[in-house]
Amino acid sequence: MSATPEKVLIVDGDDTFLNMVENFLVGKKIKVIKCPNWEQAIYQYNHNKIDLVIVELALQDLPGPVLAQKFRAHEITSKQNPGFIMVGNNNKNSGEEYLVKELGDMQFMKKPINPPALLGAIGQALAMAAERQKIENIQNKVLGPLLKSGKTEKAMKVAREQLIPMGTRGQFLAAKIFERGENYDEALEQLNKLYTNDHSNMQYLNSIGKIRLITGHVDAAREALEKADGIAPNNIDRLNHMAELYMALKDPEGSKKTFENLIDLHPENKEMKFDFFQKLKSGGYLQEARELCKSTTTPLELIRYYNNKGVIFSKQEKFKEAIDEYQKARDLIPEAKELYRILYNMALAHINLKNIDNIKIAQSLLEETVDLKPDFVKAQEKLAVTEKYLRPKKEGA
Repeated sequence: MSATPEKVLIVDGDDTFLNMVENFLVGKKIKVIKCPNWEQAIYQYNHNKIDLVIVELALQDLPGPVLAQKFRAHEITSKQNPGFIMVGNNNKNSGEEYLVKELGDMQFMKKPINPPALLGAIGQALAMAAERQKIENIQNKVLGPLLKSGKTEKAMKVAREQLIPMGTRGQFLAAKIFERGENYDEALEQLNKLYTNDHSNMQYLNSIGKIRLITGHVDAAREALEKADGIAPNNIDRLNHMAELYMALKDPEGSKKTFENLIDLHPENKEMKFDFFQKLKSGGYLQEARELCKSTTTPLELIRYYNNKGVIFSKQEKFKEAIDEYQKARDLIPEAKELYRILYNMALAHINLKNIDNIKIAQSLLEETVDLKPDFVKAQEKLAVTEKYLRPKKEGA
């Protein structure tokens, strides 16, 4: 990676700051894209090749470290490793500081920024990204294929002989290789050494917690993950593991709170919460699923989501699958007046199964629909047809 970026993305809610940095970098013949919020930042990052991101630590609605995690998790591999510079005021809180350290390979600069010092930070950020990419190439291009082809022992031998002597980066990657090879004891050995030498880096404690969860030591996993989250909140990967952990511990309230946190950290993903509702429900925690639904979703939003999925199945003549989707909405908001839309389409799906038992179910659903929406003419007409169909026929008729 060059010491000078071709294109820089600047994300900050302060127009004065955006313009100052832009003018300085353009004067150095560096292309700049300015964004005042996370929405524009994600759009521009997806549509441009960005070498370096300068982002406000306390960006409104989506903090800089959270945005950085999204960029590093990009579906396009070549976009996962830009350089990062976090910028902020002197009131940086300890949680943000620890999270930046945990994520690793990020520069931090206090406002107001000295433009000449910015050039030095840019060089350091790009060097960090290059070193990070080098390690990831070893993992993805050398060790990953060995593991996938079943050559686990060979991959772990490379980890022992070549990675561990490289220092903390190599040790941490070696631990990942041991974990992927299901050599959890050796993975924990490396991680415990790293954490003993640096208690301020939560990535080590986080990885220890993940392995404890994998190996079924849920209490130890909880202790490690909750401690790391308390010190460095808003690590998305950790929160996903914590939600899984709480489900394993039969602690639906813990899962619900973690899901709420994840929903807040993914404002761009409006459908994520529906998966969380179903995870709670399938785990036997329908009440918590309803509570999470109520706190994050309007009845119309929920109905629109499941109604659209059901309609797609119905158009494909997959009526049982459509009924399943409609039922999910019914389970989550059983008392909502707006549910009449779902009940009506659910009735139509039952009718299309062309079975007497399903038509009886459809009749009941249509009766509920009309109770909720007395002026729903189509439901009234369809109910009259089903009642006529189900009415006992007179002898000789």
